Amino acid sequence: MLEILLNLLAVTSLYLGVSYCLRGQSDKSLDDASLMLFSDDPPVAQRVEEATGKVVPQAVVEQPSPGQWTRLDM
Repeated sequence: MLEILLNLLAVTSLYLGVSYCLRGQSDKSLDDASLMLFSDDPPVAQRVEEATGKVVPQAVVEQPSPGQWTRLDM
């Protein structure tokens, strides 16, 4: 019985915590955030746009300059 009560308390705490963190977000900002996952892969972004009808924002991927470190091998 105590285990069930603790599990319910954990689920309730998680729900209230997520609700508190997302309290100031609009539906549009949440949609934009969910579409950002696909913004750096154009073929996937196109498939998501076709499937959902929503526009996926394009991410700008910067290429490193020739002398810039791209990996840290230590």
